[in-house]
Amino acid sequence: MLRVSTHPLLGNAQAGLNLCSASGAGLGAVRWVRGVPAVGAVVVLGIAAIGYERYIPVHHVQRARLSHLVAASPPAGFKAKPTTANEVAPSSSSLAALKAAGQRAPNSAGAYSVQWPGTTSTNDVASLLVSMLPTKADAVAVQAQATKAYLAGSSFKSNNYRLLGPLAVPSVAGAQAATFGPTSAKGAQRLAVVVFQEGRYAVVAFVQQTSLTRVDASAVALAQLEAAHLQKIGSGFSLTVTTRPLVASLILVGVAVAVALLVLLVPVGVRRNRLRRRQARDAAVRRALQGRGRKIAKHQAARRR
Repeated sequence: MLRVSTHPLLGNAQAGLNLCSASGAGLGAVRWVRGVPAVGAVVVLGIAAIGYERYIPVHHVQRARLSHLVAASPPAGFKAKPTTANEVAPSSSSLAALKAAGQRAPNSAGAYSVQWPGTTSTNDVASLLVSMLPTKADAVAVQAQATKAYLAGSSFKSNNYRLLGPLAVPSVAGAQAATFGPTSAKGAQRLAVVVFQEGRYAVVAFVQQTSLTRVDASAVALAQLEAAHLQKIGSGFSLTVTTRPLVASLILVGVAVAVALLVLLVPVGVRRNRLRRRQARDAAVRRALQGRGRKIAKHQAARRR
């Protein structure tokens, strides 16, 4: 029977490979263990961030923010400073859909009215009534009711106006408008009204001017300005304002950072303390071995003599 013997050099090489493999595995394990505190610190900070966003912010409803729904300036022919600008409570509205939305979702419904005077005549007026609704469907309902209320033939009969006919409003999708003229030959003013819906907002624009040739153009320009303004604001507009108290924020951040540092540094301190104790034990063992070796050497020297 033939026996295959391993060459001594090959055997040493194999042993070296095994040692390297074991050392690599051990080093990987050490690195993983040392990375655990860092992971723990990140987890602590992540939990703190979630808790911060959940418990620290304070939400306030500010009804004055309804003024942001109105375009900043009127069209040409009217002064930039309004004569009146105020909130209109949904409960006082003649539109049932707006009133119902205000009762159902008071923090997501409201209306704001603004009126600008003319630059050449004190009788010229441009005004907007902008309503914010909880949903787009609510805005569509309010627009439908406003159309019936303000664009019908008898809408302004009590103000001595009669319906002259419809008015086209380019660039404002779904807008409906009409022009009204005085019922008396002595009347000198014309009234133009535009009703439209943009997202979850419903708008009624009124323009009353002595210049019969400009009233329609002014009403169209006012509607276009307001439609562009509402598109810029977007459907995400809210009456809620969020604040973050400084003291509470500092306390939470301080506690989170302190805990994260403890999670990160305590294992490092423990590991270093263990290393120092191990090194001290190894040094004591070396000193004991060296002392024993010196005693043996002296004993052997004495015997040789």
